[in-house]
Amino acid sequence: MAPSRPARAQTFTAWLSGLDAGQVAAMAMRRPDTLHPLPRDLRAFTARASSRASVARAVDHLNAPELTCLLRLAEAAEDPLGSVPAEPGPALDALILLGLVWPAHPGSGPAGLSGADGEAPAHDGPPLAVRLQPEIFRVLRAEETDAQAALSGLGDVGGHDDLSGQPGPAGPPGFTPAPLPADRAAHLVAGTVTSTIGLIIALLDAIDADPPRRLRSGGMGRRDAQRLAQTLDTDQAELAFAVELAYGAALIGEDEEHWLPTRRAGEFSALAVPEQWAKLMQSWWASLRQPAGNDDVALLAPGSERAGLPGLRAEVLRELTEVPEGTVVPRAELAARLRWRRPLGFARRESLLPGVIDGAIRLGLATRPLRGDAIGCSPAGRRWSAGERNGAREEMAALLPAHTHEVLLQADLTAIVPGVPAPELRGFLTSVATPRGRGQGQIFRFTPESVTAGMHRGLTAQTILERLREWSPTGIPQPLEYLIADADRRFGRIRVGRARGYVRTEEPDELERILAQQPIGLGLQRIAPTVAISAVTPVALIQALEEIGVRAVAEQDGVPVVTTEPPPRAPEPSAPAISSGPRALPGEAVRAAAERWLAEPAEEPQEGAASAPESLAGRLQDAASAGRAVIVTAADSRGGAHQLHIVPLSVHGGRIRARRVADDAEITLVLHRVQAVRPAG
Repeated sequence: MAPSRPARAQTFTAWLSGLDAGQVAAMAMRRPDTLHPLPRDLRAFTARASSRASVARAVDHLNAPELTCLLRLAEAAEDPLGSVPAEPGPALDALILLGLVWPAHPGSGPAGLSGADGEAPAHDGPPLAVRLQPEIFRVLRAEETDAQAALSGLGDVGGHDDLSGQPGPAGPPGFTPAPLPADRAAHLVAGTVTSTIGLIIALLDAIDADPPRRLRSGGMGRRDAQRLAQTLDTDQAELAFAVELAYGAALIGEDEEHWLPTRRAGEFSALAVPEQWAKLMQSWWASLRQPAGNDDVALLAPGSERAGLPGLRAEVLRELTEVPEGTVVPRAELAARLRWRRPLGFARRESLLPGVIDGAIRLGLATRPLRGDAIGCSPAGRRWSAGERNGAREEMAALLPAHTHEVLLQADLTAIVPGVPAPELRGFLTSVATPRGRGQGQIFRFTPESVTAGMHRGLTAQTILERLREWSPTGIPQPLEYLIADADRRFGRIRVGRARGYVRTEEPDELERILAQQPIGLGLQRIAPTVAISAVTPVALIQALEEIGVRAVAEQDGVPVVTTEPPPRAPEPSAPAISSGPRALPGEAVRAAAERWLAEPAEEPQEGAASAPESLAGRLQDAASAGRAVIVTAADSRGGAHQLHIVPLSVHGGRIRARRVADDAEITLVLHRVQAVRPAG
């Protein structure tokens, strides 16, 4: 059937004004971007709902049958201002409910909207003449390739290949679940989440011990990232996830030269394990950043934000809640359902899906068996998806172990902390040992340098041994006792004090070696078998000796000076990029606004009176939709005002394309210069 142009067109505003407040509110609630800030009147609302940005956002959220229906209608409507017949059905109902199309004639066909519950009724009967938002044609023209590709990837699912644009089989593709016993799933979730939290703790320790350099362009150097991955015994993908997670939670930050833990890192370490999980979850859920760290993009590099990430996470988890409890489904089936739900939106974000699924598994929202690519939803994931944040934390608390207060000391000078170490245990181990990745727990290695570093912080050999005996259920291996005793024997053998500066050793041979290797300009002179003096300060002496591989300690009055300064910390980081989508208004507030819009329709402005730009745009769009002439008062370049008798053709991007009635010429006006619009009369 050929498209037709009705003699008396019903504009979008006119159609809305014939609905009740519940119906208008139902539409507004489905278009939340139109409610911030709350429109002042009905024309302001219609102007927003008709704008290209809002129309594009609504089209992006259509499912496969709805998008197919809209494409068919747009193809049939050769005249953007004309009407086109549409077969009644759920897809058309959804388009009307969103305000993307509306009945072309007053009183013709069903309204397409319900009352307070906002559910669109199923329609039966003859074709309904409808009109389309003019911006739909521009949006679909820009998205045509993506739309066709997205729909062609669905096969016959949902009946979208039906020329009428209506769905055949109702609903998205089905799942083929496979069993995964609940106790097995709980064990897997607990192990995965414990490993993730342990990785974050180990990451903070490794960065504290050896801060990675900050690139001048931002981000972390590739060599530093590779060294960090080697230290943590992990791959680049897992490291990228952990680094971004820690950065999003403000646990690491940057100074001018390095990446360092922040003060919040200490607070995080002291939290109970479920609270640590909740903090990491909140960071991941809202973050806009996509983990990088490949050959093209450095870790923590600027520009890794992806606006669609928070929405995709919510969609993935919402879809996983449809998987029956105690089962898992293939990832390909999950992707197929997401593609059916939002063909256009999914096409643009499909590359982000593997990272989102990986994050959901690492944080325990999703479950997976040890083998295969199947995935399910954990109890914590179901409650998180429902908005029950405290409930999700309680579910996780029932699975996660408490902080570990034991360390397993090995004869190869390593220490293993099974689980997440208690803050006091972790603090002690990081002061006398070096983090060395993760196996069955967090791993530390004792070296002469690490034990000596602990002694520089004021720990004695006796204190180190006592604390290790306190936390080790199996005692201290003999090689570790020898290492600590040897470090204690060597500690303080070479001391530096003021002469202006002097060096004092325990053995003459040690001083002989220092004098032979001393850098130029140090000027050490022996005044006794084990003492040499210099003209440089003790600080400069210590630095110079370290350059030739000699570790010295400062002394005062014959007593070694220990280091008690806190380690450097990054300044409080700026807020990481997080989702800031439209905030949903309460339904009561939206309905009250709709009642006000309908009870107090926007009045035509008095001559010379200023109007809100949205109201002006709404009047011009109404006129363009109806092909109606208007009188426009616009400011000129010299600050004056003049009137134009025009027929608006389109309103887009802050510009008005119109036909000037006086000479039938097509002109373009800038919307912000328009002061008033009134009917031509």
